[in-house]
Parts: sequence; structure tokens; C-alpha cells
Amino acid sequence: MQKSFTDIFLSPEIFLGRGLGPLRFGMYPEETLELLGDPQATDLRHPKKGVGAVMHHYPHLGFNLTFDEEDGHRLTYIDVVGGNFCLLNAFELGMDFKACEAKVGELGLGIPTREICSKWDLLCFHGHSLICWFQSGKLLKLSFGHYWGPDGTPLWPEG
Repeated sequence: MQKSFTDIFLSPEIFLGRGLGPLRFGMYPEETLELLGDPQATDLRHPKKGVGAVMHHYPHLGFNLTFDEEDGHRLTYIDVVGGNFCLLNAFELGMDFKACEAKVGELGLGIPTREICSKWDLLCFHGHSLICWFQSGKLLKLSFGHYWGPDGTPLWPEG
């Protein structure tokens, strides 16, 4: 049975390095399935040298979850692609690129790297595991993940 957004989330706030509502980076697929129910679709992404990631798609909730094999099949990334999610009370899907650029200084995340990737224009905050995806000048996706330790190991949030 599909659960509704309001059944799961009290707040649409994105928490960098931690997750989204009750979803925490480091959760196993079974834990997210218990919380969210079955995804609408599941697929394998980014296979490399036999190592890949499984993505669970929840379009009715506005996000996708990525479980990376290199991180022991734990929740590694969340892609927000719909809904009313908000990042630091500053970024929301549908915002204009220039409006997002203007808010960057207020966020305290440092200066992003701007990259062009196929049909996407990206603002990357690598130190915060955050990528803002723009197409035709509009913010269409927010990808964020757990933080990393200085030695390159994942820093899984507690609680």
C-alpha cells in the first residue's frame, strides 16, 4: 500500500548530511520499505566494475532513494524531484537559477562549483554532498547525501 506524504513527513525540510524527514542516511532498504512501502519502480544505476547502486523511485512522494553497493547497500543519496521540499528555507524546486545564485551567500555553504552536464546546469557544493540541477534556468532536482570523513569514510548520522 502506498503511503501519502502527510502520513510520513511532518515537515518538508531537507537536512544536509542527515536525510529527509524520518529518512536517515545509512538506513538499509528494509528500513525504508517499512517506512515508505514499496517503491513505484526500482532499478540499477551506475554499474562500474561490478559495483552499482539500487535506486528506489517514489514519484508520488517526490523523491528517489539510492542505496550504494560500495557503502554496504545503505541509503547514500536522496534525489528530490517533486513536492514542496525546502532546503535551508532558501531553495525550492522551480526556482530560477539567478534567484538560487543570489541566495548562495546566505546559506553558509561556501562557493559552489558550476558545472555543465549534458542538458543540465549544476551548482555543486561538494563539501556538503549537495548538487542543484537546473534545466532551462529552473531548479528541477536537488541531490544530497551523507557527509564524508577526512579519510573518505562515510559519516552516518545518528538517530
